[in-house]
Amino acid sequence: MTVPQEEGGVVKIKREYLIQEQRQGDANSKEEKKSRKRMSPETTTESPHVPYTLCKYVEHGKTCPFGRACRHEHDIHAFFRKRDADIGSVCPVWNRHGYCPSGMNCRWASSHTDWKQLKTIEKKKEEQIPIVESNRCDAIMRSIHKKEYVFQYTANTLEDGNSHLPIEDPGKRVGCVVNNEPRPIDFRNKIYIAPMTTVGNLPFRRICVDFGADITCSEMVIARNLLKAQSSEWALIRRHPSERLFGVQFAIGREEDACAVCELARREMDVDFVDLNAGCPMNALEHAGAGAGLLTKVGRLKRIVSGMLNNLGSLPLVVKIRTGDHENTSHRLLPQLQALRGRGGERVQAVTIHGRTKQARYTTAADWAYIRTCAAAQRTDLPAMEVIGNGDVLSEAAYWECLAVPGVDGVMIGRGALIKPWLLTELKERRTWDISAGERLEIIKKFCDYGLEHWGSDEPGVARTRRFLLEWLSFLCRYVPVGLLERPQGIRQRVPAYCGRSELETVLGSREVKDWVWISERFLGKVEEGFSFTPKHRSNAYSA
Repeated sequence: MTVPQEEGGVVKIKREYLIQEQRQGDANSKEEKKSRKRMSPETTTESPHVPYTLCKYVEHGKTCPFGRACRHEHDIHAFFRKRDADIGSVCPVWNRHGYCPSGMNCRWASSHTDWKQLKTIEKKKEEQIPIVESNRCDAIMRSIHKKEYVFQYTANTLEDGNSHLPIEDPGKRVGCVVNNEPRPIDFRNKIYIAPMTTVGNLPFRRICVDFGADITCSEMVIARNLLKAQSSEWALIRRHPSERLFGVQFAIGREEDACAVCELARREMDVDFVDLNAGCPMNALEHAGAGAGLLTKVGRLKRIVSGMLNNLGSLPLVVKIRTGDHENTSHRLLPQLQALRGRGGERVQAVTIHGRTKQARYTTAADWAYIRTCAAAQRTDLPAMEVIGNGDVLSEAAYWECLAVPGVDGVMIGRGALIKPWLLTELKERRTWDISAGERLEIIKKFCDYGLEHWGSDEPGVARTRRFLLEWLSFLCRYVPVGLLERPQGIRQRVPAYCGRSELETVLGSREVKDWVWISERFLGKVEEGFSFTPKHRSNAYSA
């Protein structure tokens, strides 16, 4: 079976809402296609900009140790004269938490600055709501950077190449108690948000949790970069307290890296499971021997999985794969993954199958019939792995149809949650939600608030929040309101130009970058002159 798709590959919209003569610029235009071919799908271009900021030492009444070499402003009065005007009258972070970590560099600084004493205003400690995110591993990162961190278990595991031999594992500390007990996760019938590069960031995951997500996972973390102590990579593992079941996804190309990052996950990270990415089709990952490139190097994949099992202790391991490279071959892989054992008898708990080959990327329908074949290929004489299917779920009906596939224990949702995050509420409540344009705008505002809390409300934080909002809007705009449809929308169907039931609904459905920027300006202030944005992810994954 496959998820139902409408014939012709075009969303069926009621005639009175269609725009017949005006062609809206979209990702399928020839000009944009040529532009995208010239760009790498893994990069985006941004104009260099050095933010004008106040020195933190000066702000707190201290002497800056860098003196004239400091690249930040040291004159508070000059700073407020030269800086851009505040974006608004109330700082969203201060309004929620009673304090603002960005201080005078906040783009809403006037709302929480004492001008007489030239200091930041904060509420009383007992009135503040602390901003809490776990996995802020700055000390660990510095230790790795200085080569002071001792990977003792990894060293023992790889000694003499005997990665299969058991070694003593002290377990993971919970307070003052050492936890050696296995902690399996029941993935069955739970709403699981796919780990997604760039767009699967912490603020977006918080939105998903608000709508009912049960399981979330970090963006893809490149193991090699993590072990090089790259701060941008370590930032990806941060977890919000609202994420009840949270995993970290690693892209790994070498067994020694697998052992090292899994030891870090077990000893230093607040995670509930670890996910191995063996399905990402990015060419750069394949060249590094990771991602979907592992599907054609089964021996390497098995060594990496074994190394992970040997170092995870009680943390469950999930392996995410595709149906194959050029053709469907994963039915032969599942029994081999099922047979792998760690030093203490640990096994792969679950496998997530994206129902497309590496070469297909997102341009073909997800093959749920083959996912069923893979599930049935497991050996009956070994403990079964949970099978989680992934692909083409944009409606409640599609979700329950996929969950009913024999052998499938759960359904992972990726682009469906990006296009309409309220899908998760539809699944929980088993209903179709004709959400209003105003409600959709409130979701965007909430994302901005979460982004400013996570990335900061200073100039760099606002820029990051805007960038990730624009990335998300490149997916959100693909949603067509239920009240405009003749038939349910398919995730791979192309959206024709249409006008909504209100001006705001029309703008929210626009494929024009200028409209996305206008939406961002409602919450994040005006963009600078010459600002440009190109979505990182390809958006032409429609049927022909």
